[in-house]
Amino acid sequence: MRGRIIYTPCQRCQNEDLNTCHSIKQHTLYKMLKNQTGIMCFKCERGHNNCVIVQELPFEKLINYSIDNVSDQYYRGAVFNFATALESFFEFTIELLAREHGLTEEEYSGLQKLLRYSERQFGAFCTIYYYRFKERPFSWNTIEDKAIIRNKVIHQGQVPTIDEVYKYGNFTLEHIYKLMNKLINDTDPKILFNLISTKYSYKLDQIPSENTNVIKIDNSFITFETTYSKNKDSIQKIKEYSCRFPEEYEKIKQKADLENKILDINSEDKLIFIEKQDGFAEDIKAEYKGPKTVDEVVQESIQMKKLRKLQDLGLEEGIRVVSLTEEDLY
Repeated sequence: MRGRIIYTPCQRCQNEDLNTCHSIKQHTLYKMLKNQTGIMCFKCERGHNNCVIVQELPFEKLINYSIDNVSDQYYRGAVFNFATALESFFEFTIELLAREHGLTEEEYSGLQKLLRYSERQFGAFCTIYYYRFKERPFSWNTIEDKAIIRNKVIHQGQVPTIDEVYKYGNFTLEHIYKLMNKLINDTDPKILFNLISTKYSYKLDQIPSENTNVIKIDNSFITFETTYSKNKDSIQKIKEYSCRFPEEYEKIKQKADLENKILDINSEDKLIFIEKQDGFAEDIKAEYKGPKTVDEVVQESIQMKKLRKLQDLGLEEGIRVVSLTEEDLY
């Protein structure tokens, strides 16, 4: 679970250090504040260009912010972010089920403009969910009970108690967990995979130049096990190639990601790029690893913050932290 602060090494520096075959006495981590886009570019101390791309869906980002708020005892912000995360999840569900029903991206964009208000969005979510699964997504009594906490904080400006924060947070996480697993188990995983891939791919277009090291931070709770290639024999050959030529493989793989293509291998055992629609996704399996309770992730967040504080103070052996300001990012 990662919140607003990102720590990352320069992978090119790490590769250079490993290639010297000397023992590495100190690792450098670059510390930066995550921005709204989830794309942060910086130059390391050796002059390497790096671009950090955080892969997470909007509702996942808001859950992370909520947990940060709870661990920092900023309870009003926690309820606000939990509420916004739930609304963002409603929007994600509506889009997924609309795509499953055959709506194009352009058609969904027109629908999205009508769902900007919370009440309309909630109504659309309940309707499309019930139509698709023939069951209610929530118990209405539970919804009304938790809405009192939400409205008191958002509309009346009150500060919630810690008990109210945990009640509302657990309600949010438990229902997202339950409903996300329903989506994963009862919808076509290829549609889910393609929707999420589309949401991530635009970030690759924002990378300023080819001579940039891309650092992907997978912050998503949704994981996929996917075989995605032109033919089954290629899968094993590509694995063997990556073992024999790890640096060359990583360089070519990074370029494929930049161009939103996938790797294949030809009859001469050379890596080539193919369009995603020319390959096939065999046996896509999705899994949701999102948290079910606030307490389990708050404790994880607190422990991580303690570790990061030691690193910031230079008290962890072998770790050096370089803090980057907004002016250092481009």
